[in-house]
Amino acid sequence: MEYGAAVSGPTSSEFEFATSITYSFIDETGEGIAPSIPHQTLVSTVMLELVSESMLTGDEKGQDVITLAPGLQIWHPESNWKLRFGVGFPLTSDRENDLAVYFQFGNHFDWGHFLE
Repeated sequence: MEYGAAVSGPTSSEFEFATSITYSFIDETGEGIAPSIPHQTLVSTVMLELVSESMLTGDEKGQDVITLAPGLQIWHPESNWKLRFGVGFPLTSDRENDLAVYFQFGNHFDWGHFLE
């Protein structure tokens, strides 16, 4: 959940809520829980995110945008590098755009050794 407000220029406020469902293809799950760092070269994950954004005040008050965003993530567990790709499709007539493409590349750092 997120709440945002513009405080300079034209003022507005909005509320955003997102939920997602994901499935990671990890070989070692078997009958139990997957290990935190799987012993496989690449782990692929399919994702489906639903985002709702409501303008609460301002010129666009009452406009609600609902977006469906399917995506794919590829993770290299040995190095912790991840590549994410997705496409957002607005489901409502109020929309910020007709299509949004998401691309993210990053690393999941293990902060544990900093806290010791």
